[in-house]
Amino acid sequence: MISLREDWDLALEKGVETLKKGGVMVYPTDTVYGIGGDATNIEVVKRVYRIKKRDPAKPLLVMVSGLKMLLDYFEPTGREILEIQRKLPGPYAFILKARKRMLFGEEEIGVRVPDHFFCRKLSEELGKPIITTSANISGNKAPISVDELEEEIKKNVDLIIDGGKAKYSHSSTVVNIREKKIIRQGAGEYSFNYD
Repeated sequence: MISLREDWDLALEKGVETLKKGGVMVYPTDTVYGIGGDATNIEVVKRVYRIKKRDPAKPLLVMVSGLKMLLDYFEPTGREILEIQRKLPGPYAFILKARKRMLFGEEEIGVRVPDHFFCRKLSEELGKPIITTSANISGNKAPISVDELEEEIKKNVDLIIDGGKAKYSHSSTVVNIREKKIIRQGAGEYSFNYD
C-alpha cells in the first residue's frame, strides 16, 4: 500500500507501472474507492469481474484523463459535449458511443473524468481509459477509504493506493443524455434542461 499524502510520486510511478503490466489496482477517486486496470485489455477486464464477483452482464465504467482522451475513445454528439464540459471533471458518468474497443466491446460505455487529479494523471500517463468500478464485492458497500476495503479485495489486487477519505463519499451519478435518463443517482445532482 502506498500513501498519496506521504509519497505522491511513488504512488503514480507504481500505479502506472502496475497498469502497463496488465495489473489490477485499488485507487482513490472523488466518489468512492475504485478498482481497475487497462480498460482495453480483455484479461484485465475479466479479472476485475472475477475479483468483484460481478455479473458479466452488468457493465463497468471507465475513466479518462480529460476531454482530449474522451474524444479519442468516444463519439459524443454536440449536445453531449456541451453537457460533458458543463459537468466534468465531477461525480458523473455519461453513457457515450464508443469509438474504440474497450471492456467487452460494448457499443455504449459510461465514461468519467473524476474530480481527482491522481486519477486523471494515472489515465494520462497510461495513455488509455482505466476501468473504474467500486472496490467492493458486488452487492456490498462501496468503500470511501482504504479502511473499508474488504480483505478479499485486498488480497486479490496488485497495488493499493491510499488517498484518504473520498471527497464525495458516494458513487457517481450515471447519465444517459440521449435518452434523458438518470441510470443511477449518486453524488452529482443532474437535470435535463434542454429539448
